[in-house]
Amino acid sequence: MPVKVAIPSARQDRPRVAALALLGAVGVSLGVGLARWGAGQGPPSGQTRPSPAEAAATSPAPAEGALAQGGTDAEAPRSPEPEGPPPGAPGAAPAEPALEVPTATPTPTATATPTDPGAARPGGPRHVEQGRVAYLRCDGVPPSTGPFPCPRDPGLERAVWHAIDEMASCDGLGGELGEADLSLTLVRGAPTEIGTRDTFRSDVSRLDPTRVMGCLRAPLAGVTPTLDASRLVVSFRFRVR
Repeated sequence: MPVKVAIPSARQDRPRVAALALLGAVGVSLGVGLARWGAGQGPPSGQTRPSPAEAAATSPAPAEGALAQGGTDAEAPRSPEPEGPPPGAPGAAPAEPALEVPTATPTPTATATPTDPGAARPGGPRHVEQGRVAYLRCDGVPPSTGPFPCPRDPGLERAVWHAIDEMASCDGLGGELGEADLSLTLVRGAPTEIGTRDTFRSDVSRLDPTRVMGCLRAPLAGVTPTLDASRLVVSFRFRVR
């Protein structure tokens, strides 16, 4: 059975056109309103919108080594060195204790005490320091030219100095140190006489004359002069140190 379709005329279709135009106008008005409302939406209350300069300052800076126009690839950013766990954390190495440097204790300085040259030196080595030789008398010997009238007797001097040098090890000195002036008197046909003379200043330490003669009497008993003098007196000064 055929269906009949009724086609409205132009006059009958005018209300539909007017409705479509009204809907279009409402849509445009709604879009404009939404746009104005979005443009007027500001930041939350109590805050201000940043200025363009502030926005540029707070914007993230480009990475270092970024590509310049026409340049090459930029170097990749380096990752920071891994740091170990803080001291005291689990797995951290124990901290090394600080070394304590001992404070040096000042050593007391020894004060040198002056030693008396004549004081005893027990157990220490001693030696003889030879002094001057003086010929005090030479009877019967022709005088020599020069400031000293008596000639010297080298053989006698060697024998006497040898005996004095050996006296440094004589136990009879008792460890004494000091100076002495030995006088030797040689008379033809008589035994040798020995003695001491005090010819030193008051501040000089002297050896005991008795100890000196006790050490030298025997060694000097057999010495004989080579000078043909009836009486010869010779003085020997020395120091035991």
